[in-house]
Amino acid sequence: MPLRVIITEATVADCTKACDLIAGIKADYLLADRGYDADAIVAPAQAQGMEAVIPPRKHRKVQREYDKYLYKLRHLVESKRHTKHLYPDRIKPGMILACRAKRFETSC
Repeated sequence: MPLRVIITEATVADCTKACDLIAGIKADYLLADRGYDADAIVAPAQAQGMEAVIPPRKHRKVQREYDKYLYKLRHLVESKRHTKHLYPDRIKPGMILACRAKRFETSC
């Protein structure tokens, strides 16, 4: 399972680095929370052949459809990342998850 980490300053929005994280990764799905619902993220993901499983923001004029069941599986990684163990067997091959962690570079 590919893993990329980009460490930024606390004042940098996470979504600004999303395209750099998914560039060149082969996956069927991109799972991310509502904060990543931007055309600048969804379009490159779709261009790479991924289905964006991101709930649309409330203010979107056209609400994009997404797989609600698959989106619910996102919590399996989000809740496990707070423990010392990450269970990659819960994630199917070909999925990408966008997660945020507020930690210092030295704690990684």
